Amino acid sequence: MIKNFIKIFLFKRIILVIIYKIIKFFFSRRRYKLMSKYNFDKVINRFHTDSIRWDQYDPTVIPLWVADMDFLSPPCVLNAMKNRVEHGIFGYTHEPNDFK
Repeated sequence: MIKNFIKIFLFKRIILVIIYKIIKFFFSRRRYKLMSKYNFDKVINRFHTDSIRWDQYDPTVIPLWVADMDFLSPPCVLNAMKNRVEHGIFGYTHEPNDFK
């Protein structure tokens, strides 16, 4: 059981690395510089985190149809979300002036 899990985990990791290398190849230098600021090689265990991609199917299935990223969000996104949550009100909002 554990050997199968390790094989599946490594196979999924290989798939993610291949996808990363394809993205790296096709993106321009400017975009690559932006992407290289973040660690796309860090493996994050998403099992038992209510992830449709990893919890809905048998571990032997690799659901590549799900557009779910297994990377940490960039710090600027995390900070923006933290600031919004700390505000404490989640009503209907309009587009901030900063976006225009």
